[in-house]
Amino acid sequence: MEGRNGGRKFHQSKIAIIFAYLISFVGLLIFAKGFFPMKAARRGKSSLENVPSPPLNQDLLIQLIKDDFVTQKHLVKEKQVVRIAKPYTKLVLLVIDAMRIDFIQSPTYNKHMPFLNSLLEQNVGQIYTSKAKAPTVTMPRIKAMTTGSIPGYIDVILNMDQSLELKEDNIVQGLESEGKKIVFFGDDTWMRLFPKSFVRTDGTTSFFVTDYTEVDNNVTRHLDEELYTKNDWDVMILHYLGLDHIGHIAGPTSPLVGPKLTEMDDAIKKVYTALQNKKDSLMIITSDHGMSARGSHGGTTEPEVDTPLVFLNPSLKNFQTNPKHVEQIDLAPTLSLLFGIPIPQGSMGKVIPNMLTAMNQSSTLHALQYNCHQLLNHLSQAGRLVNNFIEAKNDPLHLYRNGVQFHGKFLEGNKNDSYTAAYDNYVKCHTMASDSLTSNIASYNYPEMASGIVVLCAGFCLVLYLWVEGLLQSKRSTITLPQSKSFSRAVIALTVGTIVHVATLPSSSFVEEEHQIWHFLTASLAMSLFVAILRATAEAASVDKATDKSVSLYDAHVHVSSQLRLRKGHQTWQVVYNDTKPQETVDNGTIPLIEEEKIEVAEENEDETHIKDHPIVTYKHWKVLFIAFGFVFFHRVLRAWNQTGIQYADQPDLGDWLNLPQHKIILSFASAASLLCILFSSEMICNTRDIARTAVCAAGLTTVYLYRHATDTVAFFTVYGSHNQSIGLSEARLVYGLCAFLLFKALLHRISEHCCHRVQPKKGHMCSAPSLYCSPTPVSRQQALDCMQTIVVLLAALLLRPHNHCVLAFNLILYWSLFRVLWPVVVEGNLKLMDLSMLELRSLKHSGFVSTSEAVVRITLACWFGQMAYFTMGNSNSFATVDLSAGFVGLSGSEGVLNSSLTVLLGSFTTYIGPILWTTFCVCDLIKLCLQATDVTETPLTRPQSSTANLVACTFITLRLLQVIVYVMVATGHRYHLFVWSVFSPKLLYELVNTWVHGWLLALTLLLW
Repeated sequence: MEGRNGGRKFHQSKIAIIFAYLISFVGLLIFAKGFFPMKAARRGKSSLENVPSPPLNQDLLIQLIKDDFVTQKHLVKEKQVVRIAKPYTKLVLLVIDAMRIDFIQSPTYNKHMPFLNSLLEQNVGQIYTSKAKAPTVTMPRIKAMTTGSIPGYIDVILNMDQSLELKEDNIVQGLESEGKKIVFFGDDTWMRLFPKSFVRTDGTTSFFVTDYTEVDNNVTRHLDEELYTKNDWDVMILHYLGLDHIGHIAGPTSPLVGPKLTEMDDAIKKVYTALQNKKDSLMIITSDHGMSARGSHGGTTEPEVDTPLVFLNPSLKNFQTNPKHVEQIDLAPTLSLLFGIPIPQGSMGKVIPNMLTAMNQSSTLHALQYNCHQLLNHLSQAGRLVNNFIEAKNDPLHLYRNGVQFHGKFLEGNKNDSYTAAYDNYVKCHTMASDSLTSNIASYNYPEMASGIVVLCAGFCLVLYLWVEGLLQSKRSTITLPQSKSFSRAVIALTVGTIVHVATLPSSSFVEEEHQIWHFLTASLAMSLFVAILRATAEAASVDKATDKSVSLYDAHVHVSSQLRLRKGHQTWQVVYNDTKPQETVDNGTIPLIEEEKIEVAEENEDETHIKDHPIVTYKHWKVLFIAFGFVFFHRVLRAWNQTGIQYADQPDLGDWLNLPQHKIILSFASAASLLCILFSSEMICNTRDIARTAVCAAGLTTVYLYRHATDTVAFFTVYGSHNQSIGLSEARLVYGLCAFLLFKALLHRISEHCCHRVQPKKGHMCSAPSLYCSPTPVSRQQALDCMQTIVVLLAALLLRPHNHCVLAFNLILYWSLFRVLWPVVVEGNLKLMDLSMLELRSLKHSGFVSTSEAVVRITLACWFGQMAYFTMGNSNSFATVDLSAGFVGLSGSEGVLNSSLTVLLGSFTTYIGPILWTTFCVCDLIKLCLQATDVTETPLTRPQSSTANLVACTFITLRLLQVIVYVMVATGHRYHLFVWSVFSPKLLYELVNTWVHGWLLALTLLLW
């Protein structure tokens, strides 16, 4: 009965933990919804009725300005529609996704675009550097270009689901309203945003990043027919995706970039040649965003935000040697005025003045007047325009009135200085008005933010309560041995380190360079372990070695435990069953009575005498010292493998060097060697010998290499050929199939565990704690856990890029070194491990019993190194480091609920493979260790295992929620910070996804235990 009650309480605790975490996650979602509200589009559409009349009557117009913009009493309405002069009637907008400005100007790249550069040298066009706002992803940038407004930051999430039609006023619908026929070819994001605006379309998928050839051929193949045969359109929009896909796959230094730029140059040449004799035609070449040094985008670095904006027409002249900087939102009002359509109502952009040279002076001033009028009206509705009777020079309303006055004088015939004065005042006015509108676009839902914080804190408090309850239950149900000073110091160090990390979150610099914190903390820990072992070895080597007698390290442990900072009061417990005595009740449960025989540690004076007579430095000391040195060495190599953050992100690193085209052979050898190392490391970590699992792991890792060869990222030196048609689909799916087989095998092991015969403990069996049975663990449970660990390894090897295979191998080596040797020996005091061979160290049966407190410390340690691994794999708190290509490994498309779900799951798994790897491996090992120390029957002795499971689960979600709560407070306090959208907001979204991933880890932990 007691066993059933204990099992019921265990399951109730599981449900309570999951419920508490779910509450916290819901609270975080509510807060995020309030912090990233959906941007409410301005109601209505602009029309030509909104265009102001030229200032023929200055006094009346000034009064209208005062009424319109200050009191917002629209007393007088335009009685007739005022037309805007339109110098152009035909438009080709060519968008090259991920096109950086230096791809046109830099000597490294401009040789690949000779035609475009020749046009600019002949002064038949104008080029500008267009600055994109964060987040630099496709859908928000298209919205910015077409509406002239800055989309809400939550669009970075909606970018994954592009089914929402754009309701906001925009130039595409404005052109359509004016009777323009629009055709579109390229990224189907446009078709989803404007589903009814195009007379002909042919869309391509933007997220299937492994294709960079057909995705562009499907666009170019329409050009001849549209330019020479049909030619019934007024506007043609082309959106090429191939360059962006190459960036995601191989980065900007890939040899694929040059030919792709040449392909784009040929497309530009084809379009311009067809339009060059039509004076009323305009060709625009631009990009939605740039490309980071690693090939991705989403952040705010210069390569990501600096894009080209090129206007081509024989009548245009290039007046500048260096491209002038304009905002991406300036394209909407500029195109509106050049084609005589109303400026979108919510536009915050300003017309590019040099592009008005095709108009006469009167039309130019009228266009500028309309742009200023529209921006001031926007400011007035936002409540940011105040009529100061003591007018300041920096007041946009004052500048506008001055411009109107000079404009009126110009129309009256005073053309000497009136045009220049009106022009200058208008330009200053629309610049200030635009800057004012874009400087503060934050719109927060404070009730939702407050509700989210309350719910989040409530869930966190419940988790803390369950953690404390589990800790007290563990102390009541087990006999706790006195901990060593080393263990106590380790607990203090981990606590202080966690607090230090949380304390750095309010700093924007530390958020950008968070990897520095984790590198420092883990490196300090690694050096501490190395110094402890080095010191112990040096102290042992100083002992007199005159005698030939020797003693094993395990026997010497009783006498020289202080050498490795072990506890003096260590006791070895021997379990002896007394069959002559009746059963006694222990902790409200019935167990056989146990006699306790204590072997006390020798006194300190006896230690010294024994040490002098017994040399204790053997090759086993040097073995552990070598492992400690390797641990520090591989940690340092990992730190230099992938530069991340902001400060050194553009600096070359080992990963960049391997990815250079000329180093493909070296990358291939490094990837193959790393996969071989991964195989051996994972087998060393697995606790059982399973030929089937080992064979599946070897086959899977081999297939991973074949997949990378099929995608042409590594070389192969046999007759095996790449399947260009499938781009590695068959190889990737084979790896998924092997993982499914291992999962099925793990389920079979779990089922067989419940059917196996449970062996009772034998008399005299040694145990590290007096109140626990020490019965053999069913092999099936350990085999199931080993299968789960192997699945994680195979998926990680498949989804990570080849240069990160080394990172994965190094992390496995670090895990084995830390949890199988260094931490148990130095901190937990298990010197017996030093006497084992490398092969014997693969089994956990020699590791003894891990107490509840030691399990809690181990999971904390795994969380630390998991965060370290997250950054060593090239991740950061910027969207630019998200590897989109990993989300499509093994997929032939991105449409449909199933494909979209798999894309999100694979992308999340790849991003957080570091924390997933360390946490999963640590949890599986802790389960094995707990099963070794407790009986698997339903007895009161299962309570230590149950409390350990609950505490381990509560510990790693407490660490997660603590960071989340602190950062939510930081984001709230910094909501008007200069870097709120470039630094704090991306980090908040990362915290949201990270919490979601930890939810799955929590479910996996409680499911496996």
